[in-house]
Amino acid sequence: MPQTSDEEIKVRLMKQAEELIDKLLAEKKPKDEILLSDIEQAAIETGEGLKQAITAELVGERFQHEGDKPRCPQCGEVMRFKDYRKRWIETKAGSVEVERAYFYCKACPVGLFPPG
Repeated sequence: MPQTSDEEIKVRLMKQAEELIDKLLAEKKPKDEILLSDIEQAAIETGEGLKQAITAELVGERFQHEGDKPRCPQCGEVMRFKDYRKRWIETKAGSVEVERAYFYCKACPVGLFPPG
């Protein structure tokens, strides 16, 4: 997987932000029926969605590289890049799914996602 440019990340985040705003507007109550609590809840939900999108993009960018190969925790040999795998991780922004480089030790056999 080639390294993602900042412009590519921006395009994806703008698309996700636009989708969240479209959803907000589509679900908005008529102005003679909407309460302040409805507005607050819609803003919170939209903000949470954007926060998770940003976190997922930046965490995914951090872990997508196969260049820095870790050493096996059991035998100490340099591990081989195997492929990219999706994984759910817990962050302060909530649970996000990221695609990360996955490494494998042929000798042991042990596989791992590098920490970070």
